[in-house]
Amino acid sequence: MIMKRATRNGLVSVLLFLATSPGVLADEAGAKPESAPFPHAVSVAELDEAIRLAAGYLSQVTLPNGEFIYLANPDPRFKSPVEYHVVRHAAVMYVFSLYLQHYDDPVAAEAWARASGFLNQCCITTVPGQVDQLAAWSLPQLHQTDTPLEADLGGTGLALVGMAGLEARTPGAVDIEGLRALGRFLLSMQDEDGRFIAKFTPGRGGAREAAHSLFYPGEAVLGLLALYELDPSPQWLQAAIKAVVWLFENQSTDNQPADHWTLLAAARLMAVTGGRGLPFDRDYLAKHVARLSEALLADYQPPADPALRGAVHKKGYTTPTSTRLEGLLASIDLLPAHEQALRERILAFAQDGVGFLMRVQLRDGPFTGGIPAAIGQQATEGVAAKPNRRASEVRIDYVQHALAAMLAYRQRMPSTKKAR
Repeated sequence: MIMKRATRNGLVSVLLFLATSPGVLADEAGAKPESAPFPHAVSVAELDEAIRLAAGYLSQVTLPNGEFIYLANPDPRFKSPVEYHVVRHAAVMYVFSLYLQHYDDPVAAEAWARASGFLNQCCITTVPGQVDQLAAWSLPQLHQTDTPLEADLGGTGLALVGMAGLEARTPGAVDIEGLRALGRFLLSMQDEDGRFIAKFTPGRGGAREAAHSLFYPGEAVLGLLALYELDPSPQWLQAAIKAVVWLFENQSTDNQPADHWTLLAAARLMAVTGGRGLPFDRDYLAKHVARLSEALLADYQPPADPALRGAVHKKGYTTPTSTRLEGLLASIDLLPAHEQALRERILAFAQDGVGFLMRVQLRDGPFTGGIPAAIGQQATEGVAAKPNRRASEVRIDYVQHALAAMLAYRQRMPSTKKAR
């Protein structure tokens, strides 16, 4: 376990180190690209309210012990399945940290501290045979499945972000050696060339690859960079740099889903280093950021139905829009001046996408602030209009991704005044 003492403090807002504004690697002339003109169709006040409501939902579903009400369904016809994924728990801690940098919300601060305590108590423990390593473990009894006990890269990376943020807020609250132990687990899962292995499953021989692990490396990079800011040992930074380079070189945009976490990791690397000491120049960065940005934009074609404007998925599912917004808004300032047209396309999509998320958000009743899986009119499908249970579900990661996307968009809007 990592946390050394209780950190609950409902009177003080959580101010964390994890900046949302990406850094920019200067070109030879030292010039930054000019920002694209910002579209103003989304109201600042309405967006602030949507952000506040989303954070309020996540606070509301944080139980007294710090566990989340992971999945709920406002439609009384459906009973939600029992499930729980540690990586998504850690991701909500991550978005609380982003939110509380800019909004004074003691209730959210309290929820964030409780969620951190739960993760520390339930799921962070040593790696078999490695007494100097800790990992975040997916427990079969928590998942309510027969999957084996395993630690995954992404859950540990995001847990490290959350725990490092807790230490940044309250120095001495977290055992720094415990944070280093989490970092050492991430290093043990990395090959010399920078590639990460996805999971550690003791019952299946230890480190192993797994399906559905596309996003884990970027999450691990965020964890290593969070640790580096608290403990500036070169090993954390160098591992993060190697991982970003490997992702740039090996993430194909032709045969796999678009990966927003790689762009988030690259933007964070720029913010931490200021572009100094990296083994690549601005042209290299621009080439890969533009390529990945194009991949994130490729799925969006403005639909004829105005209700679906901003939705990437043709049936109005929300998270594909949210995750693309996260990656694109993180990358936009990393693009050079000659990519002005691409930046303008990103902002045009962002305006549509954020507007879509705001329209989908639930605005009354016990689920206020929640983001369902899909827009309401898509809750039936097929020729017989059979009800679609999944479309009306509200899961913590749907809200987390939407909140992160709205926060990223909010930071680009002209007004800097934030709602309380």
